[in-house]
Amino acid sequence: MTRGFLNEFVRYVLSNEVGDWLGLKRDCAAAALVRTAWPAFILFREGLSPVMPGTFYMFDQFVRALAMLFLNKGSSGTTTPITVPTGNRPA
Repeated sequence: MTRGFLNEFVRYVLSNEVGDWLGLKRDCAAAALVRTAWPAFILFREGLSPVMPGTFYMFDQFVRALAMLFLNKGSSGTTTPITVPTGNRPA
């Protein structure tokens, strides 16, 4: 993901006014991609897209794996390791 894509996604979800308050830079190419691809992706996820039935499932799994890799700093694309601290816990 690029910074421009993330900025435009925030603008799409929260509005341009909030994006301006946050000082997010604009990226016209990413804005066009978000405005066209995100609604199609949501239609697919909700099962309402007759255009992209089963083949879009692979793309969905790819996006999910990329998100997991990003959130886990590249350690795993399927699981999120959680370490429970032992200090400051009442017995």
